[in-house]
Amino acid sequence: MGRPFRFNGEAYVKYLTDVVPYDIDNVRLRYFAKNNATAYVAGIDTRIGGEFVNGAESWFSLGVLTTRENIEGDSVTRYDEDGNIVGRDAKGYIRRPQDQRVNLGVFFQDHLPNNPSVRGYVNIVFGTGLPFSPPGLPELRGTDAQTRSYKRVDLGFSKVVALSNQRERRIGQLESLWIGLEILNILGANNVGGYSYIQDLNGRTYSVPNYLSQRVVNLRVIARF
Repeated sequence: MGRPFRFNGEAYVKYLTDVVPYDIDNVRLRYFAKNNATAYVAGIDTRIGGEFVNGAESWFSLGVLTTRENIEGDSVTRYDEDGNIVGRDAKGYIRRPQDQRVNLGVFFQDHLPNNPSVRGYVNIVFGTGLPFSPPGLPELRGTDAQTRSYKRVDLGFSKVVALSNQRERRIGQLESLWIGLEILNILGANNVGGYSYIQDLNGRTYSVPNYLSQRVVNLRVIARF
C-alpha cells in the first residue's frame, strides 16, 4: 500500500535446570525454596505493525507458548477399588503456572481524514487460561484445571490542541495540550485474577474466583511547554 510495515518473528526452545518451582495462591507466589526441578519452554511470537491507515501506527501480534516442569520426588498416589493405597507413580512433566497457550493482541488506530489531531483506537487482548491448583494438595498441582480465558477490549479517543507556534512561543508558554479519553474493558468482561481456596468442616476445598476490574473510564491530559 506504499506505507511502511514491519514483521517480527521469533521461535525459541529453552531447557532449564535447577528450577525453583512455585505455586500461585491468589496474588501471592509461594516458592518451594529448592532448586529441585527441570523444565522446558517452547513457543513462537509473531507481530506485524505498520500504517494500515496512513499516518496511524497499528499492529497485530500472536504468541503460542508451552512450558512444563518435572519436580524431583513429585508423585501421584494410586488407589484400588476400596480406596486403599496401592502405590505411587512419578508425575513427570506438568504445566507450569505461567503456561498460557495462546496470546493474541490487536491495536488498531485511526484518525479523521481531514484532521489527524483527532484520533481513536481499539485495543483487543485475548489469552487462554492458566493452570491452577489449591495449595496443600500437591497431587492436583499442574492438572488440566485452568482459569477462564482472558478477554479485554479497550476504546480510546484523543485530541491534540496546538496553543502556540514554535517560532513565536515564549519561555514558559504552553505549546500544546493532549486530551485523551479511554474506556478500558468496555465490554465489562469478568476476567479472573486468581482464586481463594476455602475448606469446609469435611475437608473439601472450594475455589472462589477473584475478578479483575471491569469497565473503567480514564481521562488523561498532557501539557507540553
